[in-house]
Amino acid sequence: MTDTEVGSLAALLQELKDRTPFSYSALAKRLGVSPSTLHRYCRGTTVPADYAPIERFARLCKATPAELAEVHRRWARAYAHRTPAVPTAPATRDPQAGPASRPAPLPPTPGASAANGPGSVPSARRGAGRAARLVIAAVALALSAMAPGAARAPSGPARATTESTPTTCLVNVGTERRRCFSTFREAIAASTHGRITNAPVSARKAARDRRLIDRLREPTTTGRQEVRLGILYQGRNYGGNAWVITGGSTCKIGNGRDHTLGLSSQRNNGISSVVPVNCWVELFAGANQTGPRQEYHQTTPHIGDVMDNQAESAAFL
Repeated sequence: MTDTEVGSLAALLQELKDRTPFSYSALAKRLGVSPSTLHRYCRGTTVPADYAPIERFARLCKATPAELAEVHRRWARAYAHRTPAVPTAPATRDPQAGPASRPAPLPPTPGASAANGPGSVPSARRGAGRAARLVIAAVALALSAMAPGAARAPSGPARATTESTPTTCLVNVGTERRRCFSTFREAIAASTHGRITNAPVSARKAARDRRLIDRLREPTTTGRQEVRLGILYQGRNYGGNAWVITGGSTCKIGNGRDHTLGLSSQRNNGISSVVPVNCWVELFAGANQTGPRQEYHQTTPHIGDVMDNQAESAAFL
C-alpha cells in the first residue's frame, strides 16, 4: 500500500481518537478488537479489509457525518492500494517436469483393489447403493412415526420455543415494580386499565405504529394515574424483550430529568433500540446517570455502538 493513502487514513483516525477521553484499551473493548489492533489502525501499519470496525471507531469518537464520509473515502483508497499481509505466491513447478498434467486420481480405498476384480461392483456404486438404502430406511422410519397410534416423543423439549418468546414488561420508575406479560397487547391493556385492548400482539410491530404511540401518550386516569414514558427494546430494530417504562407524571420540556431508573439489575444492559412516548430517553453507560450518555428524541431502531448493550441507567426528560 502507498504511504500517502495509508498515512492519510491513519492521521484522520488518530485525530478522531485524540478528541476522546478514552484510551486505546477502552475504545478497543467497545469495538471488540485488541488494543494493539486498534493502535495499528491509527499508526497506519494495518488497514482492515472490512470497513465496519473503522466506521464503529469513528462513531465512538463522535465523528460528524462529513467526517464519516471522509473516513470512508480514505479507507477505500488505502484499502485499494494495500499490500496483502501474506502474499500468495503463484504455484511453481520444476522446469524439467515438462507440460503440466492433470492431477492424479485419488488412491483407492485400502482393500478396494482386491474387491473390485472382474465382474465385481465398483466401490463408488456400492457406496451409492448404501446411501440409497439409508435414505429409504430414514423415510420409512419417518412414515412409521406418522402412522396412527405411533409412539410420540415427549412434548417437553418442544416448549423451548414458547419459553423463549419475547415478553413485554411494565416497569414503574417510582417503585421499579415489574409486571411481565406474554404479549405486548396484554401489557398495554394492563397499563391503560383496559382503555387500549387492541394494541399489536408483537412489541416489534407496535414500535412502527404511530397511531398507537399517539394513543399511548394519553395518561390513564382510571384509578392511579399511569403515564407511558418510553419503551426500551432488547434487540436492534425493536426485537427481543420489551420494557414499557411508566410513571406517575409526564415529562415537561425544560424541566431537566423528570424521572430516573437503574437498568442493570432488571435489563442486564440489553438495550439496543428505544421508542420515546411521553418523554425523551437518555441512556447512561454508568450507574446512577453517570458516564457517557446519549439522548434519543425519536423512535430509534439502533441506539448506536457506543451505548448498544452498555446502558446501566436511564433518565426521562
